[in-house]
Amino acid sequence: MASLANMMVSTMKRLNQIDTNLLIALDVLLDERHVTRAAQRLAVTQSAMSQTLRRLRDTFEDPLLVRSGATMVPTPRARALRAPLRNALRSLEEALNLVDQFEPAQAVRQFKVACLDFYGVSLIPRLMMWPISWARSAASSASVESWRSAPWEM
Repeated sequence: MASLANMMVSTMKRLNQIDTNLLIALDVLLDERHVTRAAQRLAVTQSAMSQTLRRLRDTFEDPLLVRSGATMVPTPRARALRAPLRNALRSLEEALNLVDQFEPAQAVRQFKVACLDFYGVSLIPRLMMWPISWARSAASSASVESWRSAPWEM
């Protein structure tokens, strides 16, 4: 059991040392198999991508990609990393793209509206009823505040 705990601690230390940008670069390098094209896709210089490949090689203690003519060939370790890396990056992207749904019942927001007199007369009374209807249907903490504004202040 102690060896499992040591392995977990070792794995966590390695995760703390890996830059996510390196993993993204590795994914693109494995896709392109060409340093210059990978650099173009990531909008970095060719020398920066070469430096990134060097860091990846140090991190994984493997050449990852070896030159074969005009292209680069992934090593067995790189081929083994390909699918799990792609899945991990996809999962991370999905997690970062989660958008909170607006739930009026949970809203604790203040909406501020500045408008000209004309709109203040016609629009604001209807807008002011909006949080009131939320409050009737659910315990919302949303509110609307309005003030008059001159045209040059808009």
